[in-house]
Amino acid sequence: MKFFITLFALLAVSAGATAADSTRASVSGFSGWLVITPDADWDKKWRTPEYPIPAFKIADELQIGETVNILIFYANPKVSASGNVDVRCEIKVTRPDGATALDEDNLDCASGKLSGPVTDLRVSGNTLQFVGESSDPPGKWTVEVTLHDVYANVKLPLKAQFTLRGLVN
Repeated sequence: MKFFITLFALLAVSAGATAADSTRASVSGFSGWLVITPDADWDKKWRTPEYPIPAFKIADELQIGETVNILIFYANPKVSASGNVDVRCEIKVTRPDGATALDEDNLDCASGKLSGPVTDLRVSGNTLQFVGESSDPPGKWTVEVTLHDVYANVKLPLKAQFTLRGLVN
């Protein structure tokens, strides 16, 4: 298994919906969304004009050797009196056997001044890429992200899963 944490500049696209599933959450107006996508061109899709809002394929399963991108979106963080935001992330990936594959706390997901409306949907400064390797156990992998809007003192737990299939003979 390989994980690549990539930092990207913040981008804005108007959108926003919340659902009662664990991949989306909203508390006091602060919203988050966790997406696991096989789209290699997700960044190109994201950097499109404001409308239409890009659609990402959702990865439920992947084979050894395939890659998925784990994207963290947020909207409507609280802005400080000086016009800044501070959104932190905790990211944990758990293997099918319950062992922790990745556990990162207090990552900078968004900070500083925002361009555009605060309610715009933005991709976090941290994205992950997972590559299934032959040494990885097949089964259900779990990705848990907690978004923390520091200024609003709000935490959003998000959770998504994918199944890694072994080599096909």
